[in-house]
Amino acid sequence: MLIRSGEIIDGRELARERRLRKRPPGTDPATLLDRDLARGPGNLATALGINRPQHDGLDLLAAPFNVEERTRVPAAIASGPRVGVAGIAGGPQFPWRFWIPGNKSVSAFKPGRNAPRA
Repeated sequence: MLIRSGEIIDGRELARERRLRKRPPGTDPATLLDRDLARGPGNLATALGINRPQHDGLDLLAAPFNVEERTRVPAAIASGPRVGVAGIAGGPQFPWRFWIPGNKSVSAFKPGRNAPRA
């Protein structure tokens, strides 16, 4: 499973602290909205305290992580072209991007360069 974003439910202040460390000194914490804490793969990793040298290839649902898999199934799951992927793989023939409609932590769609339009 490839996770590209998420919603921080518990530990928002810790996630915010981790994200603010990556911003310029003096950044107003109020500018970092809850919905943006783990929006996108880099922000998700930073918010969860994941870094490539230490955690690359590890299972997010096993130790040393404390991520819980929720059994709540969303009412709907939408699919469409992947974000920022170029060429035919970024077009409607490959709807390999999945999200929960209306979830505010979902990254906005941006077509890749030369991707066909839906």
